[in-house]
Amino acid sequence: MEYLRCSLRGRLLLNDRGQLIGIHGLARLMKNTDKIVSSGIKITKFLQWHAVNPLPEPKIPESEPTVAVNPLPVNQEKATFPSSIPIKSTVDFSIVKTLATTKGSLTSVALSDREIVSQCTEEGCEEPYQPLASSSSNGSIFVWNLSDGHLMKTWRGHDRTINKIAISPDGKLLATASDDKQIKLWNLKTGELLHTLKKHKNAVTSLTFSPDGQKLVSGSWDKTIRIWQVQTGQLVKTLAKYPHLVNSLTISPDGQILASGAPDGIIRLWNLKTGRILHTLK
Repeated sequence: MEYLRCSLRGRLLLNDRGQLIGIHGLARLMKNTDKIVSSGIKITKFLQWHAVNPLPEPKIPESEPTVAVNPLPVNQEKATFPSSIPIKSTVDFSIVKTLATTKGSLTSVALSDREIVSQCTEEGCEEPYQPLASSSSNGSIFVWNLSDGHLMKTWRGHDRTINKIAISPDGKLLATASDDKQIKLWNLKTGELLHTLKKHKNAVTSLTFSPDGQKLVSGSWDKTIRIWQVQTGQLVKTLAKYPHLVNSLTISPDGQILASGAPDGIIRLWNLKTGRILHTLK
């Protein structure tokens, strides 16, 4: 099962009628697909809109059995079900574990599907662990053991807020983007700083690695999208002057198409190799 996390921070992205007018987040819905999901909302505006337009909350008797709903048949746009049959979700959304720190507000999280093998000593080697990385508003970076919630490592990575954190596909590198206009590449296992990328002229708000891990793409409020060589930290390409602030980025599984989101509510698709824009989704 694939999960999608949407952030609720950001600028005003809804109009007075509750219509989406800005893109805040982008993510692939599942692996090996050309479908992407966009999200854009400001929590205060949502609460105002929700107070005027409350969402329906169906009343389901506790004694009623759970009904399993099959996927829609092929070529059938809509299926109807008897209104008298209550539908319950069988998904358990209970909290399994809470990871907390007192160092600033949580700003971004990244999960790796690769395990980290800890340093070995004369007494033996520690068990490998799956890392979860998080960042905070005071520039701190945290690396957690996902299985037991133990904080494995923490350090101060930037002087200002970290807006985005990303882990390379091979699980070896960590990238952070900050309000200080910098991007930093770290060794995820040791916390060693490998490169500092300084070409952006304003806060860096988004990061994404290419599927092969060779390139890192960044977006900024300086209205630019930049492509970097991960191994050397060198700037490879700056895309044509972007018409708006860049809020979010994601790359297709084949590494050929870059999708970007902006406050104007438009998703732009780029050829990652040439830097040419292919389509705009409105």
